Amino acid sequence: MKKKIALFANAWSVEYLQDVTNSMLQYAKKNDMDIFCFVNYSSYVDESTVSMGEANIFRLPNLKEFDGAVLLTNTFNRKEDIEYLQNEVLSTGIPAVSLEYELEGITSILTDNYSGMYELASHVINEHGVRKVLYVSGHNEHPDSITRQRAVADVMKEAGLSLDDSNTVAGNWSSKISVVEFEAWVKKNGMPEAVMCANDEMACAIFDYLEKNEYNIPQDIIVTGYDCTKKGQLYYSSLTSVNHDWELMGTTALNLISEMIEGKKVDDKVILKSVFVSGGSCGCPQSEEYYKKIRRENTDRKIDWISSDSHFRHMNSSMSTPDDARGLSMILAGFFDIQHSMEGERFMLCLEPAFFHVSDENSRLMECGYSGEVEVVCCLFDGKKYDYKRMKKDNAISFASDNSDDNSIYIFVPVYSTEGKTYGYAMLSRDMRILDDNMLYIWTRHMNQSIEQVRRNIKINELTNKLKLISVTDALTGIYNRAGCEQIIYPMLRECSINGRMSSIMLIDMDGLKIINDIYGHANGDLAICSIAEVLKSAFPEDWYISRIGGDEFVAAGPCDSEEYVMGMLDDIQEKLAQKAKDEDIPFVLSASVGYSIILPSEEFDVERSLKKADEYMYKMKKEHHMYSR
Repeated sequence: MKKKIALFANAWSVEYLQDVTNSMLQYAKKNDMDIFCFVNYSSYVDESTVSMGEANIFRLPNLKEFDGAVLLTNTFNRKEDIEYLQNEVLSTGIPAVSLEYELEGITSILTDNYSGMYELASHVINEHGVRKVLYVSGHNEHPDSITRQRAVADVMKEAGLSLDDSNTVAGNWSSKISVVEFEAWVKKNGMPEAVMCANDEMACAIFDYLEKNEYNIPQDIIVTGYDCTKKGQLYYSSLTSVNHDWELMGTTALNLISEMIEGKKVDDKVILKSVFVSGGSCGCPQSEEYYKKIRRENTDRKIDWISSDSHFRHMNSSMSTPDDARGLSMILAGFFDIQHSMEGERFMLCLEPAFFHVSDENSRLMECGYSGEVEVVCCLFDGKKYDYKRMKKDNAISFASDNSDDNSIYIFVPVYSTEGKTYGYAMLSRDMRILDDNMLYIWTRHMNQSIEQVRRNIKINELTNKLKLISVTDALTGIYNRAGCEQIIYPMLRECSINGRMSSIMLIDMDGLKIINDIYGHANGDLAICSIAEVLKSAFPEDWYISRIGGDEFVAAGPCDSEEYVMGMLDDIQEKLAQKAKDEDIPFVLSASVGYSIILPSEEFDVERSLKKADEYMYKMKKEHHMYSR
């Protein structure tokens, strides 16, 4: 039986996630495993609701349903996510590995951050003779950031220099923050000879800033990073950086989990070596082959962007009109059946049941976690379209894996509102190249925007229906009014006639309303009218409709099998009126005169003629009531 491995990561770490998962997939194919990637795009600079909506995907899986878990913990941007997954792993006892971050009770695989950064700093200071250094750190509390900064500080100390608060700024792993901090430092201290960054993202942001301001790299200033990302390597002066062996890390992670599944004891900590990679940004030479690679990469990316833009525009357009679950399901099935190269051959969009009930106070969207069931509004599986249905959440997560014999990677991303409310999630099944140029991030943004539009459509539809209902509803009794009678009841009778079914229409006229108003007051008159309406609602079957067409006049209509059936309801009405007056100690007589007409399917439907017959019957009963009341 296939093993199911859950992987948790922040997808801003593109190359890291790609290399780790690609190597894991190779291992999985040889060892009969499926990889379930739960990824998000939370960041330090996002609003709290956005980060909450993104990170909620970590709470989607039930770890009891998995055989192992890999946590790319060093990519997480929220402390509560680390604590949540650590508690889940320890409480379930699932075999798990934390990458690049030590968690108590969980086996960790770490990169020796110190050696690679020490080698880089030594190269810049000793080989290139740099003396004025600005260091841009990651998050102050992150262990990787602390270790990398310590390596630079040690090199500088050995060279008779120092690294302290005067030449260190906190970039918090962020491109935006790092540029702001760099610019502020330069205004105060002047341009450094070299800026060393704790990761490539910050280094690339500063690299772009310097080029925009017409600085030449490395002639005017040296820039270095850490992680050896594709973006940094594609600069014309490739970024001097430090490389991890992430492919080895992915393979090592699954190998450790396999051993734990088999009951073998593994080391609490495994350390892999980091490697310094020189590049053009520090002044080292680059080959012509390198520049050919840049041109080839940029051409391929331009083609991908054109195709992707078309896909997004058509997706947004397709999802602009649905206003209910089945309508959305039909639209998505048609769209993704034709266009799904970006999503893969197996694709699911699952939404919370509460998503489709905007105005229902009992169907509130969750802010943290997911409910036990989901509405599967789109499900494609190797060319087959599945109909819209509701499923248990855990079954929906494993659906593709359970119905496939091959070994694959499934990517799960969150779908949520701008307020961080849980809408649901999407599952894509394709290679991790979708992470390139943040394409998956853009996909999730478009999907969230489109789903937000669907939510607005549902709200508009519910409000429209509510207004329609108000327009055909009697304010006093809550049953249909005259407009409701004309728009709903009469068409229902016509439908019965067309379908060859017998039906009946009744006229009910309350007895003595004027006397009740004159003697007991209009409040009791309203009470009498409401009491009549309540009795009528209880006296007729569910497929009958009732309306108040005047002050004391009511219409009831519906299908019937015989005239005796209708006569039985007449008697039932009178008995229930008398019983209600008795049960509620009403001080006046509660009675009504009722007339009816049978509408045969063999007759030409004429509502006026049927009403006239019912009125004649009712008038006859009213005369009898007047005789007995004397």
